[in-house]
Amino acid sequence: MIAPDRRELPRRYWPVALLIVVLLAGMALVARQPDPGLPLDPASAQPDGTKALVEILRAVGASVEVVDRVPRGGPSSGGPDTLLVLVNNLPDPEPLRSYVRQGGRLVIASGPPAVAKLEPVGSTAFGLVDSPLARDCDLPALVDASRVRAPDGLVYEPPATAVGCFPRGGGSWLIATANGTGTEVVLGGAGALTNGVIGAADNAVLAVALLAPQAGTEVAVVGPDLRTDPAGSGGQSLLDLLSRSVRLMLLQLAVAFLLVVAWRARRLGRPVSEAQQVQLEGSELVTAVGNLLQQTRARRSASQLLRDDLRRGLVQRLGLTRDASAEQTAGAVAARTTLPADDVLAVLTGPIDPDDAQLVALAQRIQDVRRAVETPLSSPGGVRVR
Repeated sequence: MIAPDRRELPRRYWPVALLIVVLLAGMALVARQPDPGLPLDPASAQPDGTKALVEILRAVGASVEVVDRVPRGGPSSGGPDTLLVLVNNLPDPEPLRSYVRQGGRLVIASGPPAVAKLEPVGSTAFGLVDSPLARDCDLPALVDASRVRAPDGLVYEPPATAVGCFPRGGGSWLIATANGTGTEVVLGGAGALTNGVIGAADNAVLAVALLAPQAGTEVAVVGPDLRTDPAGSGGQSLLDLLSRSVRLMLLQLAVAFLLVVAWRARRLGRPVSEAQQVQLEGSELVTAVGNLLQQTRARRSASQLLRDDLRRGLVQRLGLTRDASAEQTAGAVAARTTLPADDVLAVLTGPIDPDDAQLVALAQRIQDVRRAVETPLSSPGGVRVR
């Protein structure tokens, strides 16, 4: 086999180098990028998080607590003054209704309302442009919030018992409904409260006016992972429970597997020619074997080779089976030729350990038997074993 050219070695090993680079890049992504958290997460500083909202409320003197369940009571029973539900995914709205009946101020940023019955009638987009919304309502609490940016939001048609603010088209983005001593405020989306948008227009002013109009207001913020069911009854799959780092690791393993499969599935580079083995002619091989036998004086092996070759030739020519004995082969030869069976048997079986003269005589007698078998019986003259 010809040794590969050294200039071709880098080309042969580039898949291994590429695999190493991919693994290192994946490890760097896992090590350097922190978990961004869920969208609307009060602890997330990402553009879609709501950490800035919590910091603004605390900066104006409000007492903010991030919870994952709806408080059992309202202000009249020791509960928070304001309850902000970033994503309302409660199958039963009764806990929220109970909070409002106990004098609480409920703000639902996204999801179905708990008290009022509202249907979306459009979006906050003005054609292809997401322009700010003007207040256009007489709620005293919102007098300082003139314009609001609410990207990707919805507008609802306000019922007769509610007040709608920030209209667009045939609906309003903010709907306020009084229920006893409590109030429910429904927003057409939580986009106005996210880190990336809360600094635009009067979004921060609106958030403070709704959630903490006075210093010392107790605010409970329910994150996007609102839990109301007992443990083990959630709808998350096993994949949802895996962290981002584990998902990236599995992705690296999948990419590495595909690279190895692609690398081993095809042959890279041009075919490498190999040196052919030295071919000997049949006559030269026979002569070489004979010379070896002569140099080692292996008379017994030489005589056995001659007899075995004769027996194979006779079995093939006379139509005998391969396991035919020497006596059967000698009888078949005698039946076909004029040679006696005993003479043919003596050629096939002995002598076992001949000397040089006996080995030469054995070769001559084997040649006579072979010639007699090949000569038709009706031919004039007979071949006899000497």
